Amino acid sequence: QLAAPSPETLAVAKEMMDLVSGDTVAQMSSAIMAQTMQPLERLPNMTPQKLAEVRAEVQKITVRFMTAALADAPAIYARHLSVAEMREIIAFNRTPTGEKMRRILPQMMGEVMGLIAPRAPLLQRELMDAIQPILQRP
Repeated sequence: QLAAPSPETLAVAKEMMDLVSGDTVAQMSSAIMAQTMQPLERLPNMTPQKLAEVRAEVQKITVRFMTAALADAPAIYARHLSVAEMREIIAFNRTPTGEKMRRILPQMMGEVMGLIAPRAPLLQRELMDAIQPILQRP
């Protein structure tokens, strides 16, 4: 088992994560909000007041969930990157190109996932076709 990261390493990892993931968390929260709210908006008994209340609850829960889900992420960065490497990443992310990358990365990842998701059933089928004969052998 690896030794626990030093307080300095964790602090730099947290700084890096806050910088790198700040926009991502906001955009992911927005995407979750949109996915959650869209079907709710079409409910026959949905009123503007109910919609506002639901939106507030979904927003609060989504932010809490994302924050908790990422709470231990700095320790992961600290295990895989040195302090110097994290400082280089921080410096890059403060450049105009780094800022652009942070801003557009969630959208690009969404587009990539959009390419992968429709193909997932094909992958699943191919995997099962390959695995079934192996599992059926005595």
